[in-house]
Amino acid sequence: MRYYYLCFFTLLLTIMACTKEEQVSEVEKEKPNRIVLIFNKPVKNGFARNPETGKPSHGRTNQGDEVQIVDDHHISRRLTFEEGAEYDTIVINSKRDQVEMKLMYKGIDDLTYLFQNGDSVMFTYEGIKPIARIMNREAASEVVNFSLFIRDSLAFSDHLAITFLQNPLLKIRELDDSKMSFDEFFAKLDEESSLKVIEETPLYYDLLDQWKEQGIIDAHQYQFRLENIARTLQTSDVALNRPDIEKKSTAGNNIKKAIEAFEARYPEIEMERNDSLLYNSAYLRYLANAIAMRYRGKIKMISREGRGAGARTLNHLQRYDSIRITDFMSPLEKKITQYNTMNAMLSQPKFFSIANRLKYLNRFKNDFQDSMMVKELITRYDIKFEIEDEILLEDTNGNKASLEEIIASHSGKVIYVDFWASWCAPCIREMPHSKQLQTDMNDRDIVYLYLSSDRKASPWKRAMDKHELNMGLHYRLANASTSKGLEDMKIMFIPRYMIYDRQGMLVNEDAPRPSEVDLLKQEFARYL
Repeated sequence: MRYYYLCFFTLLLTIMACTKEEQVSEVEKEKPNRIVLIFNKPVKNGFARNPETGKPSHGRTNQGDEVQIVDDHHISRRLTFEEGAEYDTIVINSKRDQVEMKLMYKGIDDLTYLFQNGDSVMFTYEGIKPIARIMNREAASEVVNFSLFIRDSLAFSDHLAITFLQNPLLKIRELDDSKMSFDEFFAKLDEESSLKVIEETPLYYDLLDQWKEQGIIDAHQYQFRLENIARTLQTSDVALNRPDIEKKSTAGNNIKKAIEAFEARYPEIEMERNDSLLYNSAYLRYLANAIAMRYRGKIKMISREGRGAGARTLNHLQRYDSIRITDFMSPLEKKITQYNTMNAMLSQPKFFSIANRLKYLNRFKNDFQDSMMVKELITRYDIKFEIEDEILLEDTNGNKASLEEIIASHSGKVIYVDFWASWCAPCIREMPHSKQLQTDMNDRDIVYLYLSSDRKASPWKRAMDKHELNMGLHYRLANASTSKGLEDMKIMFIPRYMIYDRQGMLVNEDAPRPSEVDLLKQEFARYL
């Protein structure tokens, strides 16, 4: 009898397990695993505009890639819409129940949203203000648009006090009218902003608690908004109360008070590091700052100088090796951090050689065995695991030839080479001068060769159309990440100009710009 009971119990467990698996399977089938964002006549908010001139004054992007998410593989992505289109649609594919989405606002601010799997969201605009409406379910507008709501109704100025505190660009804009020194002015603004943080944040808490009591906000949104506030405060705390500062600033003490008030009011909110929050952008920013402060002063800076310009960056090779042996982070934190380190390294080829970039990409691949992250890096930077001697060029039709072949095909003529990119504002400013130069010297044996360093063809072609770059020969550098020939040219900054003589010899590797027209014409005269 005991044997039969055992068999019956085993059979019952099997049936229950199968039923549960079937139920889970049915739930997965019902989930669309996507969120659809529909933008009605979207407005670019990646640049704030000067109200007097209408020109961009500060910001992060003018490319339309203003939607930001963290995907299911912990990869941060920026998605693009078409400014002014009647309707444009972005689809976010995700298996998560809740997905955070950020929309750039007023140049350096962000509006943060939390959507459910399967949501369809319509964004309409009141001036520059994006208003989100969830179309497939009932949701209070003020909750959906919480970030915009608190800016319009609770903030003491155009930006939240915590936003002002964390954005040097806003402070620099105010510095124009001050007679104080840079450090004094920043300390004054930090103190004023931190006092406003102490005043503003309880207003958010009161509002959220009121909505919770009235049933206006659900548990996910409520928890998400509180966690965002907590982690944003912690980010300021990390920056203002660094371990290497002996005397804490007034602003640092004020932020400490704001955090203590939060912890006293919401003891249930986890304030320690937590892998479950690694999809939350506010938490990711806090973590990045905490890691940066951990290695502050321990990672060397690399400097590069160019014609009238200079630049510095962290030695990301040293940073990768240091993080590799640390026990300061969880395995998932370490993987995300090292991915960001690789991203920074690969995006700055003028600081890191091809050999080192490939070496550390292989190291990342072996360290973490994460095929999605490796694939993303390879695709984003068009990585080929080989080093090529030649400089390979691609025309607008996808046809390829080497720079050497192009130079040889124009033997007998002087060639003026313009290294540029769609995202390079100084490069674009030179283009009208370049077109005028070609018009003025159209009877001379000069070939104008434009070489774009855009990693992808689409932004390059869009820039050519937008700026009407229909004169000269246009190519894109097709193997910029693996060309030893290009690396040997040591092009640290763009725009950069070179001249080849009639015999195809490089005779000026740092030629005058088109706007330096008199100097440039004198230089041409030497070879014509």
